[in-house]
Amino acid sequence: MNTIARTYKPHIRFLLQLLLIVTGIAMAAVLAAYLSWQRTLIQQHTEMSNQLALYSSTMHAELRRFEALPYVLALSSSVQNLLREANSPERSHQVSLYLENINREAGSGMLYVLDRDGRTLASSNWANSNNIIGNNYQFRPYFSAARNGGTGRFFGIGVDTHQPGVYIAQPIRINGQIHGVLVVKIKTDGMETNWRKGGEQVLVSDSNGVVIMSTIPAWKFSTLQELSAPVRKQLQDSRQYDNAALARLPFDWPAASGDRLRINNQELLVMTSNVGLLDWKMSLLGDLSTARHQAWLSAAVTGFALLALTMAALYARLLRRRRRDSLAAQQTLERTVEERTAELASTNQRLLAEINDKRQAELALHDAQTELIQSSKLRALGLMATHIAHELNQPLAALRSFADNTRQYLALGQTAQVDANLERIIAQTDKLGAMTAELKLFAARRPVRGHSDLSLLQAGLDDTLAPRLALNNAQLYWDIERPCPIPLEPLALEQIIINLVSNAADALGQSVTRDIQLRVLSRAGHVELHISDHGPGLPTSQPDRVFEPFYSSKPYGQGLGLGLAIVAGIVRDAGGDIHASNQSDGGACFSVRLPLAQQETP
Repeated sequence: MNTIARTYKPHIRFLLQLLLIVTGIAMAAVLAAYLSWQRTLIQQHTEMSNQLALYSSTMHAELRRFEALPYVLALSSSVQNLLREANSPERSHQVSLYLENINREAGSGMLYVLDRDGRTLASSNWANSNNIIGNNYQFRPYFSAARNGGTGRFFGIGVDTHQPGVYIAQPIRINGQIHGVLVVKIKTDGMETNWRKGGEQVLVSDSNGVVIMSTIPAWKFSTLQELSAPVRKQLQDSRQYDNAALARLPFDWPAASGDRLRINNQELLVMTSNVGLLDWKMSLLGDLSTARHQAWLSAAVTGFALLALTMAALYARLLRRRRRDSLAAQQTLERTVEERTAELASTNQRLLAEINDKRQAELALHDAQTELIQSSKLRALGLMATHIAHELNQPLAALRSFADNTRQYLALGQTAQVDANLERIIAQTDKLGAMTAELKLFAARRPVRGHSDLSLLQAGLDDTLAPRLALNNAQLYWDIERPCPIPLEPLALEQIIINLVSNAADALGQSVTRDIQLRVLSRAGHVELHISDHGPGLPTSQPDRVFEPFYSSKPYGQGLGLGLAIVAGIVRDAGGDIHASNQSDGGACFSVRLPLAQQETP
């Protein structure tokens, strides 16, 4: 029983560890999904708020544009004379022509004049078969408000034109007395068309919750909640919505801005704001499927990444265990050899045999060391191949995608899209060329000792570095003498400065100070080149690790990590040395020290 327990105990421990790892990965994936969901939701909330503010301000400006029109027209002498001669057909026709011209130039929906009893005396639509001249609109709230000396504002469906619009009415005063009302009707279908072209889901509701404007035609003149009996009677008496049924929409409308709404298994984010002078509310609906897909994608990526790391850790643990077992076996072998040597020390034959055994052991050890060195080389080669393959796969995948799209665009005859894709393909091939050029430069070994005057190379280096500095909003300051001799070939010197300044510009990140300093100091027997920045600095433990090939703190796809290795190789080939350190006031400093030949010593 004890033997069986000892046999199964490691397996049980392994299963428990595996269960713990799987649980941890699942919890990390869920957390990544939740954080991605919240981040995307906040971003969409912000974007929709900005879009809603733009739409509401545009609508408010459109309505305000016609606010003063009825007031100005009410001061017209021809309009006032019409009220004095209300029964004159000639005067009515004259004013109707005048209103027609004003309505056409202003871009409003309709202009008309009502007498004190609400009867239409003149209208801009006098030439239409359904003109409203002679109709009485005393029942409209905007007429009552204007006749009482105020400004009448009202949204409704025309009882004769059956067209919705916003009505603004102003009293017509003659000698201080109100004799009539002038009304402008503003069309709203243009704003709905613009919203619909933008692909947005927008609706506007009045104070009673009636949808008066919407990019979804089926929702217009429906209600967001049930209307009470008094409200329905008030709307019927004013004929505000003509014969519309005012049925409630088949879903529960959210109570506050930023809440969510579900329609036919589609979850929407609803943003609402007040607009206009009629106590309206504008609502913008945004689809949350993108945010949900992003959350699932984050969970999948996190889960797979953690799974890969776990597998790598388990594999490393297995290698350590094998190495430990190998070392234990080797130690056992050595003890065995020592024991046999002591046993055979009495005779020469046994001594010779022991010597022979030791020679065999040394040969085996040498073979093992050779195999270990070869294995290390293969691992380094594998690391390099993996790194290069990762860097090249991204542009290659992009080239394949752009080529497939270009073939489809060619079939459709869309030459503009073909040209744009070819530009993208050229950019990707340039990126691949830059990577391979960096590898060739890393592998090449050319003579670098020579003579250069850095002051003569400054202008060309400024032009070369200008795009990189502008991309990072950085400024390079030179502190050199003229002339400024450097014991390097011009191309080698340019390669050192371009790599160090480019790395410094990329390292600035979010730093407030965007300055990069380049300083050359002439010493007895050598010259020093210092390039410093105000970025986050280097790793404090081993700052010189940055000169190792393929070491990079940048995200994948932003270089192979060979730039500083190339610089270090050039400096070493020139007989100099290079060091990296952190400055006391922040940022990193790279110092290059190059020896001068006897004739170069200043």
